[in-house]
Amino acid sequence: GNSEMATFLKIVTDFGKSVQMTPGHLIPNCAGKMFRANEVALGDCVMTVDGKEAVSAITSATHFGVYTAVTAHALIVAGGILASPFSVENDPGRHNENSGISSSFIYFLNKMSAKVSTGLRGAKESSSS
Repeated sequence: GNSEMATFLKIVTDFGKSVQMTPGHLIPNCAGKMFRANEVALGDCVMTVDGKEAVSAITSATHFGVYTAVTAHALIVAGGILASPFSVENDPGRHNENSGISSSFIYFLNKMSAKVSTGLRGAKESSSS
């Protein structure tokens, strides 16, 4: 394991999804703007695998395990929440705290969210009949 001790913020959504990241780690809001994890506030909207969800809790803890995911993609899913694999400290220029995600990507996420929601409603309706 990683032997570097660091402070982590645990961001939890109102539907129970959670991700732990360093305060400088980048996370997009529902409008596609990148924020540092330490700029996220209660009630802020984040994108999840199930669509848009509000942040319901933020806690802080210190422990081992600082990692950077090296991916071919600008965004990853961690704990069901969309996040950047980078922090402000190791951003290779793909993002910075003032950059946003392309509007076509946000459109795609919104369409996927609508399809997932529609599918889940259909599944609930068919299972209750």
